[in-house]
Amino acid sequence: MNRNYFVRILSLILAVVILLNGSLFAAAASGAGDGEPVARLYVCSRKKSFFAMGHVFLYVENLSEKTLKIGPYDLPPREGVSIGTFGFTRADGFGVYFNVEAYVYNAYGDQGILCLSSNLTAKELEKFSSRLLYSNTWDFMFYNCVSFAFMMWDTVAAPVLIPLLIPALGRLQIRLYGGQAAPKMFYPSQNRVYKMRGSGKNSSLKRVSKRSISR
Repeated sequence: MNRNYFVRILSLILAVVILLNGSLFAAAASGAGDGEPVARLYVCSRKKSFFAMGHVFLYVENLSEKTLKIGPYDLPPREGVSIGTFGFTRADGFGVYFNVEAYVYNAYGDQGILCLSSNLTAKELEKFSSRLLYSNTWDFMFYNCVSFAFMMWDTVAAPVLIPLLIPALGRLQIRLYGGQAAPKMFYPSQNRVYKMRGSGKNSSLKRVSKRSISR
């Protein structure tokens, strides 16, 4: 089976699943919009040359004039932060990182990033932040970057995305839902790239080594 045929089959399967999920999309959308948005959430896919590889992550923009709490991270007004979970590809260990993707995007180029976005109210952001505190893990079989990003997105945003483990299938869903080019991400300095430590209310941030912010 050649690659193009494989892609067409996957596209067809996901298109059918997305149609079946239409009622979930409508239900999620009907609950949105209660209150003014304080942040904008993006779920993004960064492609790699090998079809099945890639990376899926989140990006949060602060639309307000107040510092927002994003898990253990303080997000200043009019700034943004990228959030993703990594395994073997970052030097500081498994788990959630802040600003790795934003730093790489600005330092090396966008690498074909495709995103969906949704505005969040203060209540929705609080729900997102609370879940993030208990999501500091990575697992090759059950909880990789796609699972993390899609499950976090599904907590507060629509359309409902299926947390399949293959990054290419995650990118395909984002594309089928009309994904757009990435926003201009905030360029963090190297000393504002962090690894999350611990879980829950006791979680904290540790500045990463230079090896963790390579391409």
